Amino acid sequence: MTGQKSGKSALFAWSISGIGVLSSFAGIIFAYQYRAITVVDTYVTWQSRLIGLIPLVLGLLIGGLIAARQPKNRAGWALLAGMFASSFQTLVESLGIYGYRLGHWPDGLIVLLSFFAGVAWTSTFAMVSLLLLWFPNGDYLTRRWRITGWITSVAMVLGIAGASVMAGPLAMVAPLDNPFGIPGLGRLPELILVWSAFTIFGMALLGVLSIIIRYRRSSEIARQQIKWFGLGATLFGIILASDLFFELPGLWESVKESLGLAFLPLTIGISILRFRLYDIDLIIRRTLQYTLLTGLLALAYFGGVVVLQGLLEPLTGSGQTPLVTVVTTLIVAALFSPLRARTQAFIDRRFFRQKYNAEQMLDAFARIARDEVDLDNLAGALLGVVEGTVQPRGVELWLGEGRR
Repeated sequence: MTGQKSGKSALFAWSISGIGVLSSFAGIIFAYQYRAITVVDTYVTWQSRLIGLIPLVLGLLIGGLIAARQPKNRAGWALLAGMFASSFQTLVESLGIYGYRLGHWPDGLIVLLSFFAGVAWTSTFAMVSLLLLWFPNGDYLTRRWRITGWITSVAMVLGIAGASVMAGPLAMVAPLDNPFGIPGLGRLPELILVWSAFTIFGMALLGVLSIIIRYRRSSEIARQQIKWFGLGATLFGIILASDLFFELPGLWESVKESLGLAFLPLTIGISILRFRLYDIDLIIRRTLQYTLLTGLLALAYFGGVVVLQGLLEPLTGSGQTPLVTVVTTLIVAALFSPLRARTQAFIDRRFFRQKYNAEQMLDAFARIARDEVDLDNLAGALLGVVEGTVQPRGVELWLGEGRR
């Protein structure tokens, strides 16, 4: 019976994933069609939607894989449900805009599609909160944390209900009045909708807090899983924050944002499925090392350009000479190796102290083993290295008698 249930769960998960992928591509097809109906640009072009399929399809496939392999893990189902709701939103938005621009579809159908788009958006937001609360093992942190899941579900239902009866235009697809709106309720539906959004956002923040608490309480495997998720969230945050400083031209900005979003389902899949789980320490170490190294080299390059221009300007009358670029490039090339070594040592001392201490002890033992000839001293040094690096409860050294 267990095998049959597992097979049905896998079939259901892959079916939802496949339908979501088809819905996403169908939405792109309709988005491509309505581009020729009007000369007015919509808020999202079909090219941007196509690029946005990268994280969406990746999330659907990874969510389906997790749900199929670990059907009892609710985090995988939350990821799959959130990605499916987002793909459904892509489809109904494209259909509604297409019908509105074409002008031949009844207003009731367009309003219904707009309503479904709002439901899908709210559901996606709620699934993100539940995913944070259930990550990585699919259960709440403690039994008391179950209340957060109930609050998230109630907020989602009330938000959908508030949007259903709110009078005025439904702006998700087209500026058409909601036929189900009740003007007599005044601003009550709007207040319910705002409360729902803030409540779900608050539950998401509590989900982040629960992940932090899990990291402090959990075993080494769970910590590695949380590190993977933290890496994806950090990379996404860096790419999102980069918009404050620079914006890429044209569709390259959509490519950047899509790649940033793709890090989230990718790292979630690696962490839950435990694929190359312990590589995360090396990835974090290398990321910190080369990020700091790149910043130092950039600072050295631009600083060298400014200094050399200031020195050469009194002699040549102009500091803008090819010599400045050549000399600065040579200086940066000469600084690369020593800066990389010093940067790696600094990061290991600051963030990977235990690993750094173990490497230092191994290097010291290598020097002792090279020069020491007394067996008792060498055995004592070996025992000290094992105790300092592996840190076992007890350690013994057995030396067999040599044969003539």
